Amino acid sequence: KNFFRALGRLARARHWSAMAPVLMNLRQKQIDALLRMLNLNEKLAAGKGTQASSGDVYKVLILDSFTRDVITPLLRLNDLRRSGITLYLLIDSERQVVPDVPAIYFCKPSSDNVTRAVQDLAMGTYDIAHLNFCLPLSNHFMQELASGLTKNNCMGRLAKLYDQNLAFVSLEKDLFSLMLPKSYVALNDPSSKDSEIEKAINDIIEGLFCVIATWGAVPVIRCQRGGAAEHVARALDGYVRKHLEQRNNAFTQNRGPSSFNRPLLVLFDRNFDLTPQIQHAWSYHGMVHDVLGLKLGRTSITNTEPNSPSSSSKKSYDVGPGDFFWEENGRKPFPKVAEEVEEQLNKYKGDMAAINAHTAGADLEEDDQLQANTKSLMN
Repeated sequence: KNFFRALGRLARARHWSAMAPVLMNLRQKQIDALLRMLNLNEKLAAGKGTQASSGDVYKVLILDSFTRDVITPLLRLNDLRRSGITLYLLIDSERQVVPDVPAIYFCKPSSDNVTRAVQDLAMGTYDIAHLNFCLPLSNHFMQELASGLTKNNCMGRLAKLYDQNLAFVSLEKDLFSLMLPKSYVALNDPSSKDSEIEKAINDIIEGLFCVIATWGAVPVIRCQRGGAAEHVARALDGYVRKHLEQRNNAFTQNRGPSSFNRPLLVLFDRNFDLTPQIQHAWSYHGMVHDVLGLKLGRTSITNTEPNSPSSSSKKSYDVGPGDFFWEENGRKPFPKVAEEVEEQLNKYKGDMAAINAHTAGADLEEDDQLQANTKSLMN
């Protein structure tokens, strides 16, 4: 009896993540969804950006390896700090008890993650827990969670349970990844088992559904006939239709004009065009990816100078949206990028010279020009 009562409470506490009907790119929508989650799933006040609005509550963020990769390219350490996150840890790591601080769990639904979350609640590792899953929580895991909470008598430490639908990462405003590096092999390897193929297809469907839910509008789905593309398209269509039958679904709150402007989702089999996998573009983006090993918006460069004291050290750089040089020159041929580097360097030297000339005896009338040059250097 207690088990079913707990299951009913979980169902009432469960919420679907839905986006406001604002026309913007997918990356910005995913960032907004993450910031809202870090704000204890409360709407952010207009103009506050990443500033925590729920009383500046200090929180602990618990991730798994998958969701860590989701957040890494989208939010920087300063963004987490402004959202009240004082500490972020992996769920499978050894963690100390912090009894007076609420915890935000953002994980993939799995038996291990559900078990570990129940253990934390039973031990009182944190004050209360906000459980956020990047994929819809299945009935099996829902029952497992309810059973664990009932057995350990710790239901009171669970504040909310959310399906965030964020099992993908937006690397650019027009580029996202489901982070399924082995899906092509699973779908095309003759030795793949039926269970492996079915799992790969289910992972793709769930990831695409998360993209659709985050965008906030049900798309018109078109696909290439035959092969994996048609299989995925039909399964995805059935998945979305079944989800829409639920009263409180991911699209319930999205009743603005954008909900009627249905986007077009076109699915192709990767074998339809294999050449991009073996061609290497002579562009800034392509060269950085192929030569420097760009991954999730970060690349590392090893110092190879023989006489340098730190010749074996590595230095990491974050590139992507927000980097004006990356955005403006990413698709240009590499020789053109080299010219742009020289032009920007000369501009930097000129601004530095202007600042140095003004700092010696600058008067009040020259303050505006000095500030303009400083801003130019910062950009």
